[in-house]
Parts: sequence; structure tokens; C-alpha cells
Amino acid sequence: MGPIVCFSFPADGHVNPTLPVIRELVRRGQQVVYYGTEVFEQAIRETGAQFWRYSARLSMPERGPGPFAHVSTTLETLLAFSLAVLDDHLAEVQQLRPAIVVFDSFAPWGRMVAQVLRVPTIASVPSILINGEIAACYGRGAPLEDPRLTAQWYAAFRERCHARLRGYGLPDPPSPPQLLQTYGDGNLVYTSRLFQPLAEAFEEEVSFRRPVFRIPPADSAVSI
Repeated sequence: MGPIVCFSFPADGHVNPTLPVIRELVRRGQQVVYYGTEVFEQAIRETGAQFWRYSARLSMPERGPGPFAHVSTTLETLLAFSLAVLDDHLAEVQQLRPAIVVFDSFAPWGRMVAQVLRVPTIASVPSILINGEIAACYGRGAPLEDPRLTAQWYAAFRERCHARLRGYGLPDPPSPPQLLQTYGDGNLVYTSRLFQPLAEAFEEEVSFRRPVFRIPPADSAVSI
């Protein structure tokens, strides 16, 4: 069986939850190739996985959100990162003949590579699950924080996204919302069902673990 290839989104809150999982996979004898940036090289190597460095074209801001401060610039950056991975890493991953591709749900390039290679996928979801209803609830009544994000801009970006990705042989280029939250054939979610909005909407796709603690009644005493 080929290795598991992991595509991280190179930020603390995205990489750190995966490390215990990767460590356990390696302990069980699974070969893991993990793509990341230099900042996370030591932490990834300590799991026993092989660390492979991302292309220099995946340049993360040293401080602050940088291009991820607004939805429009986030979409443009995710598209640019995806093109970089397809250009610079697709051929080397193909040579690995991976058994499965694991990718962060904020790293759509992982799913793209898997689609081209026709390999099954697992998405690592470090935040809550999002569907259309939840996305609409978050946006309802909120001020327009990104003035660029008009219907015209959105339509033009969608067309540009599909045009740029069409040449890679993707069976179904992603829509802008799919760039922002990409799911796989399986999805590893780290949050509890208790913290997931509309958890019942995901019951068929996700098995939430039962909490290891019990919330006591409001009138009960809790001793520490």
C-alpha cells in the first residue's frame, strides 16, 4: 500500500490538531508524507512522518491575517496556493502513488491533487462544519466588511477560478465556497457535537464522539 500524503494549511490551529493523529498512524506502521512550511518542520518530523516542504510560492504572513483578512483576498490567495501546489507538487505526489490523501479543509489543493490522481480523501476539519444554512446564519444582518465582495466580483472570480484550473484535468473545479471549506470522502472533525451548530444536519456524514464529561444540572453542586 502506498503512503498517506497530507497537505496542511500551514498555521498553528490547523497543523497542531493533526499531529497526534499522524503520530499514531506512524506508530501503527503507516508511512506518512506531510507537506508543510519550514516553521512546522520539527513538529512534523517528531511525529515520525516524512516532512516535505511546500513550494516557496506558498508564502504565509509572518504577523497578522495578511491576505486572509477579507473574503475576496482569501479566495484569491487560496486559488494562488492551489495553482502553486498543482504546478510544483502534483508530479512528485503522483510518483508516490498514495493510498489516500489527507488535507486541511482550508487547503483545497489537497482535494484537487487527489481528484487528478483519483485517490480517496479525508479532510481534517479544525473548526466547525459549515453548510449553506449555517453560512447564511453567519452572514445575516452582518455589515459588509469586504466592499470588493459584490455579486459582479464573485461571478468574475468564479469564472477566473474555473479558467485557471481547467487545464489540470479536474473533473469538477471548485466553487468559491468550496475553496473556503473543502470536504473529503471522509471528514475528521475535532470539535464536539455539543459545539457544532445544527449538528443533526451532519449526522449522516460525521460520527461525533460522545463527550467524556457530563454537564451537571444547574441546581447541583460540583466538587473539585
